[in-house]
Amino acid sequence: MSDILNFPDRVKYRVFRDPVDMRCGFKKLTEKVTKHLGTAPKGEKTLYIYFNRNVSACKAIFFTHRARYIIHVQLDIDTFQLPYFDKEKNTVDLDPVLVMALMDGLRLYTAKNA
Repeated sequence: MSDILNFPDRVKYRVFRDPVDMRCGFKKLTEKVTKHLGTAPKGEKTLYIYFNRNVSACKAIFFTHRARYIIHVQLDIDTFQLPYFDKEKNTVDLDPVLVMALMDGLRLYTAKNA
């Protein structure tokens, strides 16, 4: 994946714990992000990342001031390993290197915050 996508430092990467139906398109994913933010996304520099129930597929949505983009990744073998989530939170922000590893299907081992 790193051959096609670049994950720059100037973008935030937010991973959601709750699964999403991979049939969701632009409208449903935009609704989910709007519900999370409490307002419509307005060109925020954040890639919102969702996984399906069995964690074999991933969908991410990104907004600019003029367009919306969806990335859909499905692993042929194995499942994604979700990062550690604080019990109080439904999301976790990752740095670009961890996002690239996650989207490539690599195993992430992140330390739990005390």
